[in-house]
Amino acid sequence: MKNINDVISGVDGVFSNAKHGNFEEVLTKTKNYAEKATKKSAERLEISRKKIELLDSKTKLSKAYEKFGKLYHDKSIGEEVSEDELKSCMAEIELQKTRTEMLDKEIEELRDLFTDTVSKHDFHQVEKQVRDVEKKVRQFEKEARREAKRAAKNAFFEDADAETEATEETAEPEVEVEVVTPEE
Repeated sequence: MKNINDVISGVDGVFSNAKHGNFEEVLTKTKNYAEKATKKSAERLEISRKKIELLDSKTKLSKAYEKFGKLYHDKSIGEEVSEDELKSCMAEIELQKTRTEMLDKEIEELRDLFTDTVSKHDFHQVEKQVRDVEKKVRQFEKEARREAKRAAKNAFFEDADAETEATEETAEPEVEVEVVTPEE
């Protein structure tokens, strides 16, 4: 009876003798694409972070304008308003305006950097290569499963044939016995 190691070594043989391209090449291309995709994801994540900061800055700017408007209105109707409070609001408005402009520039620079590093043509080329690699991997996996099934099936039938032969060899030969009755 074949053991599982014989079946596994048969499957290993299938993997080492694969007909569909060089598996190392497939792995290398996949690794390179994954590295590029990771880098691009990090760049996109940084752009998203900057957008969140920009939104926060715009919200603070809006609140500063609102507070300044309320203070100015209160002053115009004769209520007592501290000049320090008005100056503080104006300083906050200038700070948030400057911050908003700076973040807008940073986002634009990051976008330019991102689009410079990957042209649409390059992106589509990489996508096509990835699809081709994925297709080769699926074909390879399918062939490996088919060969593994075939090896397991062959091992099973070889074991069954060996057991049948062993049973036939160890069986006691049939002896024909003739019963003779005495004639009277």
